[in-house]
This record gives sequence, C-alpha cells and structure tokens, in this order.
Amino acid sequence: MSYGIIRKEWALVAIVALAPNLAFAQSVLRTLGYLDIFIGLFLAVSIVMFVGAFIVYFVRYGTMHREEMFKYMQWSISILFVLSVLLALIRFFQRHTSAMLYFLSVAAFILLTILIIYISAKKGEKKKEKK
Repeated sequence: MSYGIIRKEWALVAIVALAPNLAFAQSVLRTLGYLDIFIGLFLAVSIVMFVGAFIVYFVRYGTMHREEMFKYMQWSISILFVLSVLLALIRFFQRHTSAMLYFLSVAAFILLTILIIYISAKKGEKKKEKK
C-alpha cells in the first residue's frame, strides 16, 4: 500500500471539508439567481400547458377524445408542484448561503468517503484474487 495514495485521499478529504471557507459565495448566489429565472420560465410554461389542456377539455365537449386532456392536466399540476418546491429551496438557499454551503460540503464529504471506501474494497478484492 502506497503512502502517496493515502496522502492524496486525505488531501481531497481536507479540501472537501474546507470547501465552505474556500467557496466564492457571490458566484453561488449568481448561479442560484439563474436557476430562479429558469424555474420561473418553466412554471409559466406549466401554467400555459394546464390552461391549454383545460380549454381543449371544454372545447371537446361531447367527443370521445375529451378524456385525453386529463393526462396533460395531471402532468402540468405535478410539474407545478415540483417546480414550486424547487423554487422554495432556491429562495431558502439564496437567503441562507452559509447553510447551503455547509450542506453541500457535508454531502460532498459523505460521497467522497463512500467513494474512497468503495475503491479500497475493490483494491482489496483484486489483491485477494491474485493470491
């Protein structure tokens, strides 16, 4: 086992642990602002989709194809709900940037730890197969 690899892994862990201190918060807020605009546009499209399906539902009164519009209305309501939750999360993260950066660094640390354990386990299996 090489000590150089272990040092590199611990260096990555240290970088992830210090990520909130090294992050440039203004660029994070700018990115969240762009996501806010993007989700707002999709909310508008979802509302237009619902209104369009609702209008077509009433226009097709007395026809067999009227029930097809329920599928579009259900999808647009689902999209509205998901996007409104995402919009609320983005607004929360815009107001509480340090909490978001802490959450992201903890998530990255956990993912990196899982990755290191997985790679170590695979290396151990390969060494056992060689013997």
